[in-house]
Amino acid sequence: MRWFTADLHVHTDLSPCAKSMSPDQVVRAAESAGVDVIAICDHNSAANVAAVQAAAAQVVVLPGLEVNTREEVHLVCLFDHLEGALALQEMVYRELPGENDEGIFGPQWLYNEAGDRIGLERKFLAGSCRLSMQAVIALVNRLGGLVIAPHPMRTYGGIIGVLGFIPKDLQLGAIEAPPSGWPHHSPLGEIPGVIASDAHRTEEIGPHMAFYMERVGLEEMKYAWRGLEGRRTHPKFLMVKEALGR
Repeated sequence: MRWFTADLHVHTDLSPCAKSMSPDQVVRAAESAGVDVIAICDHNSAANVAAVQAAAAQVVVLPGLEVNTREEVHLVCLFDHLEGALALQEMVYRELPGENDEGIFGPQWLYNEAGDRIGLERKFLAGSCRLSMQAVIALVNRLGGLVIAPHPMRTYGGIIGVLGFIPKDLQLGAIEAPPSGWPHHSPLGEIPGVIASDAHRTEEIGPHMAFYMERVGLEEMKYAWRGLEGRRTHPKFLMVKEALGR
């Protein structure tokens, strides 16, 4: 086993709110920052994951997408394999109404595995789909993935900021902890905590968490979060001990 540094929430230029995040720019930034593992989580889409994976030589790229649910809550959905992310994307696309207005939201660039721009995604990726939180989590679990609630305190997209609480029956795999800590008592309970960049710019990518595990994979990370079978996370990267339940 060894240490792996990770940033589990990174966007590309497919997310209309990102800037200068082509596959090669993302990979170079991760390598320069000393990150071993990144997760690509564009809004409602995994269409650029393959291009980032093709650009990566040293960095492991986990497939994912950040789904905006019917409740306007964002859920980062991670997978070990691209097939799972693309299967979820297909289901999300069917429930995603409207087209993107580049003049308002910006372009949504698609890349091929050579790193070339091959067009624009016309679907309104910044919008919410018609799937509920429960439905998304059920789909991800069925596909063998893991769901993380990102930026929980934000009034746009954050589960606590939108709902005011975390539903007890919601089967979250983890929740992002605010870098500055929770304003009040930590709401995590038994849910593992994560620190990630939510990078929309290359300078935001960094080693925000470290996992001691045998290999890169969701099951290994689950064990590390819970300190099972010798796996663990590095306290240097857990900036908010209370929030992460340590």
